[in-house]
Amino acid sequence: MPSVTINEKGIVSESGSGFAVNDGPLTPHTESFTNSASFVLTCIPHDDGSLEEGDSGFEVSLNGTVDDGEEAGTFIGLYVAFKDGAGDDYYIWFNIDPANGANDVTTDPGTTGDATGTGFEVKANAEDAETADKLAALIAAAVVSDFTVTAAADGSGEVTFLSLSMGALAQNERSLGDLRNLGDADESFAFSQTTQPTAAPALTGDFPAVRGELKGHGVSHLGSSAANALTVVLPAGPGAGVKKILRGTSVAAGTVTVSCTARNTATRASNASTIVFNAATDTAVLMWNSSDELWEVINLTGVAMVD
Repeated sequence: MPSVTINEKGIVSESGSGFAVNDGPLTPHTESFTNSASFVLTCIPHDDGSLEEGDSGFEVSLNGTVDDGEEAGTFIGLYVAFKDGAGDDYYIWFNIDPANGANDVTTDPGTTGDATGTGFEVKANAEDAETADKLAALIAAAVVSDFTVTAAADGSGEVTFLSLSMGALAQNERSLGDLRNLGDADESFAFSQTTQPTAAPALTGDFPAVRGELKGHGVSHLGSSAANALTVVLPAGPGAGVKKILRGTSVAAGTVTVSCTARNTATRASNASTIVFNAATDTAVLMWNSSDELWEVINLTGVAMVD
């Protein structure tokens, strides 16, 4: 029976006997981060009584409608519903107090079964939500996870959502509900300007389910042609001696920061919490030290390690 060895060159058969794995994981894979998908939500302002007929948002109420099963004056919050690149559900709901007080005037639609998933509440005094710019800024501030959200300040009421989860966005599963019919004439809340990932991932084997998380071994190509700044998390290695290769491939203007526990083997410097990639040629080769429970950085090219 021949000796069989699996290493970085593949499967090697030689004379002798035995089986060995030398620096060649049984399930090698590569990961490539693609551009994120995004969409734009256009808002119309809330009328606190200061708008006149013909003004944008005249007589708009974002506080929903009275539920037949509730007491008079209790409103189920109006909301917009959408998904991220991983297909998870989200909704934004409105709690605008017309009396400019602290009391809630609407009920979270997630608690009534009207909406599902992760909810983000837009709660404000009416006078702080009377223009498109103000409402867009409130929405951007309310979404605190899973998206990078940017509000336009040009009076358009547009809010851009950049999904932090990889994958195409499901456009046919978005909902505006009663928000579609608010405002004057043809004005309404609306979804538009969807930008899907520009290329299919180039990979073999496992792939991170969430944008920003790396698997414990293999080769990862960081960055995207859209130059979006990104922080990724490198988990602990699955076993002693497991190797991880990080390449700054496709990094443009957006710095990629890798968050991990690592040590520069050459200098024996104190443990670092981040490794920063600024260019496509930046490279780091790491090997998991199970005794000290950290990544030993055995090679650096153009990469900065930061405590």
